[in-house]
Amino acid sequence: MKKILFVLCAILLVTLTGAQTINIPDVNFKSFLINGGAKDANGNAIEIDVNKDGEIQVSETVQVKQIISSSNYDIISFEGINNFKELEKISITFSYINRIDVQGLAKLKTLILNSGRLTSLDVKNMSSLEYLDCSYQDILNLDLSDLVNLKVLRVNANMNLTEIDVQNCLKLEEFNASACKLSNIDLSKNILLKMIDLDYNQLINLNVKNGSHQQINLKGNPTLKSICCDESEKSNLENIILINNYTNCTINTNCEFLDTSESIYGEKISISPNPAKNIIKFKSPDKVTKIEIFDISGRLIKTELSIKNNEANINYLKSGNYIFKIYNKQKVTTQKVIKE
Repeated sequence: MKKILFVLCAILLVTLTGAQTINIPDVNFKSFLINGGAKDANGNAIEIDVNKDGEIQVSETVQVKQIISSSNYDIISFEGINNFKELEKISITFSYINRIDVQGLAKLKTLILNSGRLTSLDVKNMSSLEYLDCSYQDILNLDLSDLVNLKVLRVNANMNLTEIDVQNCLKLEEFNASACKLSNIDLSKNILLKMIDLDYNQLINLNVKNGSHQQINLKGNPTLKSICCDESEKSNLENIILINNYTNCTINTNCEFLDTSESIYGEKISISPNPAKNIIKFKSPDKVTKIEIFDISGRLIKTELSIKNNEANINYLKSGNYIFKIYNKQKVTTQKVIKE
């Protein structure tokens, strides 16, 4: 008898749990979900209000894998979204919400909260997350320590974000943090990075020595003083800071400030005339042994090994801006040259 009673209680509990109605205070959000906003794993709309009672029960959320919303739906609150435990993707763009609770969504892989008024975002314990875009918000701080599977991070245009730590995001491939207020960034552990965008920050120190070949954007950082990088990335970064006229920035492969004799601007090697049409002369205390000529994008155009009388003929170059890497016995200097 006791066994039968136990089974009946268990069945009743399961039934009540499945029939439990989810509290969704925003009528526009509820209407959006009932009228096609709830989607399956392929992004196809599904009928969520199976029993036609105008409400959403826990049992009706099981097939919902995606919720994708924009400003067109006039939703001011997404309260209740964290009851959709099977969600794999949330995309909410151009919404004026200032908070959202996504805790408990253990299966969520993609979270897009683009263009809104969020001042904080709690992504603790969300280790399944692979794609996070919370750009164009007002977020002050962001704890990413649990996002061990994150591949794409976009936090650009959070104008009050002053620091961010991605040391635990070892699978990170894309990092966009442009137009923030970041000053020190360490990407030394992110060995899979392919794209870094740090344009228009307040950078002082940057560590990108991680063994990875990556595209790096650094415009609008006049306060930049130190970059640590891999030897293979050094030439490209020298070109970047030269193009942007970061005269106080030094580059080092040992994560220390460069010696003044290694400054990419150098004081003992100069080029004249500049602009030039044909012959350029190198003023150097030692014989110039080699020059490398790059276009403005950093692509190597030519290497000159036979430098006579510290002169080079550049009449074969098309008119435009070039970057010259000049070698002598003591050091390497990089300078911008204009070909007329």
